[in-house]
This record gives sequence, C-alpha cells and structure tokens, in this order.
Amino acid sequence: MSKNNISIELLKNILVFIQEAKDEYGLTNSSDMFTANMAFKAVAIDLIQIGENVNKIFKNDQELLSTEPDIPWRDIVGMRNMAVHDYDGLNKEEISSSIKIDIPDLEKAIKRLLNKTKN
Repeated sequence: MSKNNISIELLKNILVFIQEAKDEYGLTNSSDMFTANMAFKAVAIDLIQIGENVNKIFKNDQELLSTEPDIPWRDIVGMRNMAVHDYDGLNKEEISSSIKIDIPDLEKAIKRLLNKTKN
C-alpha cells in the first residue's frame, strides 16, 4: 500500500473516532453514574485511538501533517501517551475541553487533509 493510501485510511479512521467521541460525550452527563462512567471511558478510548492514528501518520507522512500547522499534532500524540500510560491522569475537564474545543478544529483539518490527498 502506498504512503498516500495509508495516510488516507488513517485519516478516515480518525474521522470515525471523532464521530464516536462526539456521540458518546453526550452520555457523560447522564444521571446514571454507570452510564456516565462508561461513556467517559469510551470517549477516552476514542481519544487514544485518534492519537494512535495521528502517530502512525506522523511516522509515515509527516509532510502531510505539516500542511496543517495550526493543529498540535505532537500534543495529540502526547495526550494518547498520557491516557495509555497514566490513565488515572485523565480527568473529565480535560476530556470535555478536548471534545468541545480541540475536536471541532481537528475534524475540519482532517477533512482538509483528506481533500488534499485525493487531488
């Protein structure tokens, strides 16, 4: 598989995990503690997967990511690393901030990158 095709698949994966995170985030405010905790963990896993896919693109096609310099690619991978290696370090405020502030910009950038790779 070519470098371009690998990047396209990884970008598509990121969009799937972004949508899942946005969908699950709404359940984190459930009055049922079990549901809220499960949703929080599901969103955290989605953020881990986003970071993992960004890391793979970073290793495979750093030039592509450099076309979107306003996205903190290394921070995304860093959050993934923190979530994987220090899961207790995640908190709801950090997750909430990521979903509300960072994810919309990331989603737009991923869509732009997909458009660039198709041309």
